[in-house]
Amino acid sequence: MEDKTLENEPSENETSEIEPFDDMTPGAQAVQAVVELFSTNRFAQVLAAAGGALSYLAFLPPSGFLSSAFGFAPGFTPSNLLCAIFYALIVVLLVAIAFIDQKTQHIPNILSLCLLGCGVLSYFVGPPIEPFSRLIGLLLGGGPFLLLSLVVPGSFGMGDVKLMAACGLILGWEGILIAACIGILIGGVQGIYFLTSGKKESKEHFAFAPALCIGVVVAMFAGQFFIQALF
Repeated sequence: MEDKTLENEPSENETSEIEPFDDMTPGAQAVQAVVELFSTNRFAQVLAAAGGALSYLAFLPPSGFLSSAFGFAPGFTPSNLLCAIFYALIVVLLVAIAFIDQKTQHIPNILSLCLLGCGVLSYFVGPPIEPFSRLIGLLLGGGPFLLLSLVVPGSFGMGDVKLMAACGLILGWEGILIAACIGILIGGVQGIYFLTSGKKESKEHFAFAPALCIGVVVAMFAGQFFIQALF
């Protein structure tokens, strides 16, 4: 008598086709998550497109409001074009980090490394921020958040620490202070809302990276005017 149960069992090839991503590395999973985000989430697409448009207006005609603030010559110069592309890329990374952290409460290391790479690259293609200011920005961006995460466990994750350290390298120390203040303010308002609305308990964690990313974007496009006014 034939064993009929074998007919219903999938072969090894069939099983691998059902779950093709089981053996993916964390980096590959993060890349896949980013691709899926921008291919399926309309809000993320709009934010990324808005970041690209704002980057264009910040450095290129007819506006170029950041070009003049940083002392660049107006027009379609190589410096302005590189800065516009560079800023647009950073906004895309920040949008991806914000949405992924909001969904998973985890920032993939590969995205933090990409931001850190942008920080190094910004010395060559970004706005003229002094290397010393960038180094202090890296320390001011990551140091306080790391200290808080150690003193108050659960207050910030290591992903938040790496995010702000990398952005400090991009923005310099004045810019990262502005970004941190705005991000913490937005995150505090968000936390109060969650508590008062009953959506979160007092000891529950919530994703803080979206608030920090908003602070970084504000510092990118308006920070120079804050710096001129405050410092």
